[in-house]
Amino acid sequence: IDIHGAKRDVTWTMLDTTAQAGDSSFTLMKEVDWQVGEELVISPTGRSRDEVEERTISAVSTSGGRTTITLDQPLSHSHYAGTLEFNGVSTDIRGEVGLLTRIAVVHGFAISVRDMYGSHIMLRGKEGQVVGRFSYFETRHAGQAFQMGRYPIHFHMIGNVIGSYVEGCSVHHTFNRATTIHGVHYLHIKNNVYYRHMGHAIFVEDSIESNNVVEDNLVIHISPSTALLASDLKPAGAWITRPKNFFRRNHIVGSTHFRFWYDLPNNPPGPSATSSICPVGEPLGQFDHNVGHSSGIGLRVYPQYFPRTNPCGAIRDDSLDDPFRVNEPVPAIFKHNVMYNNGNGIFHRNIGAIQHIDLRLFGNGTAIVISEPDRARDTEPRIESA
Repeated sequence: IDIHGAKRDVTWTMLDTTAQAGDSSFTLMKEVDWQVGEELVISPTGRSRDEVEERTISAVSTSGGRTTITLDQPLSHSHYAGTLEFNGVSTDIRGEVGLLTRIAVVHGFAISVRDMYGSHIMLRGKEGQVVGRFSYFETRHAGQAFQMGRYPIHFHMIGNVIGSYVEGCSVHHTFNRATTIHGVHYLHIKNNVYYRHMGHAIFVEDSIESNNVVEDNLVIHISPSTALLASDLKPAGAWITRPKNFFRRNHIVGSTHFRFWYDLPNNPPGPSATSSICPVGEPLGQFDHNVGHSSGIGLRVYPQYFPRTNPCGAIRDDSLDDPFRVNEPVPAIFKHNVMYNNGNGIFHRNIGAIQHIDLRLFGNGTAIVISEPDRARDTEPRIESA
């Protein structure tokens, strides 16, 4: 299946300067090809995800490589853009602006909003016989609430999908997740704008999925779903169940709970069940240059992650002088990530060799929480350090 709209030079970018409440225009960091009448989403930058705003473009002007957008109505909230300096290091903290409009559209009917029952695109079949190529199209009022498997864009149990991609699309106002990666490998998800979803937005389902690349996407405003997985009651912008995937330069903003969540089981469940793959012990693929802000937790690694040489082997052997020599840890290195204005910047539970390099945390309620299970109750974690 191929669904393609007209290519857009920029699907989302960031504010050049702070847009104040009451402003009817703002300037973007990039020159864009956006047009009068097209719809935008402006991300929150404070602690409340509900400061997100939708507007329609009424005028566009470009000068010096930057574009000024005039809106159909003034902004109700301020959206910060600036550079923070700390110990000689500069970090850009800027609100994101995403283009929702595309000329090719797949959508539900008017009644879909009432019933939360919209369109869905599902690809399934034998490995090597199914290819899905999607670029620069829009899908809205999509997904069918409270039904497993009925998602706006769903790659389902196909195996290797080299050549398949979701690029430059707009997926917004949906009722059941956004893009699902289920039993597939080598899918490329790039430069998309995701806005207002129920349940996990980018969803890596069975923890068998590998070598998928998720990069340069903007995800805004994720809400719980009450009839999917239990984890969808506390949704993430990206729910990642296997480390052997590549997440880079994504911005996730304003989930009720989590921006990025590594939820790693001992073995894949469901139709992908196998004991030969052990996500909890695998080395990390990539998690670099990602940004998470505005409510909830920025990066959650929960309930466990012990990356090691043999992912399925025992972590330790107490009969040895050095019990951990039986299975050497392999550091999972998270690099160059920014988490700001969250309840917690980073929350990790029951972890092994995890390293953060060039981690930048600003304005979070708590910067870093590392916890272990409460051995007496073995339910919620007991904070060991913060």
